[in-house]
Amino acid sequence: LFRSFNDRVAEIPLFPRRATFLKENRQTDTSRPLARVVFDHLEARADTNLSRILTFFITVLISLNIAAVVVGTLPWVELRFGGFLKGFEVFSVVVFTVEYLLRIATCTTDPRYRGAFIGRLRFAMTGMALVDLVAILPFFLPMLVRLDLRFVRALRLFRLFRFFKMARYSESLQTLANVFRAKREELLITGFVVLILLVFSAS
Repeated sequence: LFRSFNDRVAEIPLFPRRATFLKENRQTDTSRPLARVVFDHLEARADTNLSRILTFFITVLISLNIAAVVVGTLPWVELRFGGFLKGFEVFSVVVFTVEYLLRIATCTTDPRYRGAFIGRLRFAMTGMALVDLVAILPFFLPMLVRLDLRFVRALRLFRLFRFFKMARYSESLQTLANVFRAKREELLITGFVVLILLVFSAS
C-alpha cells in the first residue's frame, strides 16, 4: 500500500508550468528546418554555445592562416616547417570550403535569398560570399587551370583575403565596411588621384 502511494505521488506533475515550457520549446526547436538552424549558426545569428564555439574556431583559424602566410615567406621557415604549413593549408581550405558550400546550400532559408537558383546566385554575389570564394580559390585554381609558376606564387597572396572573412564576426570590421560603402564615391576619386600622382612621379 505504501509503495503504491509513492508511485501515485511520483506521477503527479509538481512543475506543470515548467513541463509545458520545455514541451513548447522542444516543439519550437524541432519545427525549425535544419537548414535554417545551420545557416543561423554559420552567420553567427544563433545565440547558442555551439554558435559561439563555431565563431571562435573560425576566427582563430583565420588568424592562424594570416600568420602562416606571413611567416611562410621566410626562407628558413619554409625549409624547416614547409610540410607542416602545407598540411595546415589543406586543413584550412577543407574547413573554409565546407563552410562556403554549407552557406550556399542553406542560404535559401533566409527570405532575402528565396529561390533555389536565383536566391543562391544572389547570395553568392554578396560581398562576404565573394570574400569566402576568393579565400579558397587560390588553392583550387592551379588544379583546374595550367598556370605559370610566377602567377601561382602571386595567386597565393590572395590567401590574405581570408582576413576579410573576420568581418562577419567582428563588429569593428563591419563598421569599417559600412563606412567604405557609404563613402565609396569619395574613396574612388581619392584612389584615382593617388594613381595619377604615382604615374607622374614614376615618369
